[in-house]
Amino acid sequence: MIQKVLLPHRYKKAGVWFAPIGFITWCAAQQGAFSGWIETGSWQMVTILATSFFGFLAGLYFLIFAKEKNEDEYIAKLRLQSFQTAAFGQLAFFILSFVYIALSVNEPAGDAQLELFLILAILLFWVFYIAYFNITMYRIRKMAHEK
Repeated sequence: MIQKVLLPHRYKKAGVWFAPIGFITWCAAQQGAFSGWIETGSWQMVTILATSFFGFLAGLYFLIFAKEKNEDEYIAKLRLQSFQTAAFGQLAFFILSFVYIALSVNEPAGDAQLELFLILAILLFWVFYIAYFNITMYRIRKMAHEK
């Protein structure tokens, strides 16, 4: 028997807060929202960027790997189905991106755009997973509530 390693349900609530706050703070710091108080390139700015980005990643991890209140075989099947759907979504993103790059003259210019493309490609998988899993759970709960 393979033992599943999932976090307790209370971590899902922490993830709901950590992920958006970390993402918004990271984007704001990248856009220079703190440049009036903190010098760009200083250790304080690097600390804010690192803390907010890893807070966002921790929030995603909590959202994805936290148990539901009633974890059963159907939810395990739904988790697998969500991973498969996210993998197909990421594959479609890569295919469409490479076709776009091949057919147009627009390609990532420099390391910064390539880095952004790769970060988006990785995060897109987890966004697809979270969206598919939670939308399906919402529909299941709604149908159960109507019956």
